[in-house]
Order: sequence, then C-alpha cells, then structure tokens
Amino acid sequence: MGVYTIYEIFIFNPKTKQFDSLNFPSNFSPKCDMFCDVKIDKIKKTLTSSCRGGARNHTDVWKYDKNKKLILSKTQSY
Repeated sequence: MGVYTIYEIFIFNPKTKQFDSLNFPSNFSPKCDMFCDVKIDKIKKTLTSSCRGGARNHTDVWKYDKNKKLILSKTQSY
C-alpha cells in the first residue's frame, strides 16, 4: 500500500439513534484492503475506494443490495 487517506465510515442507525461502524466486508475479494480515498456517488448510491498496488491503480465500487448488505459491485485495475 502507498500513501492514502484511509476512512473509518459510520452509518446512522435510526433504531438506536447512534452511528454504527461500517465494517469492511470479508466475503469479497476487493483490490483495496480497506476503504481508501473514498468517493461517494449520491445518485448511483455507491461508495468508491481507490488504491495503488505496485504499478497499478485499483478501484472498488461498493453498494448496498436489496437486503441492505454492503456488496462489492465492481472492481477494476488500470
């Protein structure tokens, strides 16, 4: 890993009226090991994480499925 801004993300839980930590999903194979250089697309409702590995740049796109579980929607390297 290189120099990144690493994010710890919290999601508001209306039932408890508290913020819960968004855990990095372990059941997927993202290119980035954590939420790095995060960008949020409010229209597409996605969270994009970007990182570098060797001579390549990697991007992971996360979104919530219909069961409100965070899933890896797309990953790419360039």
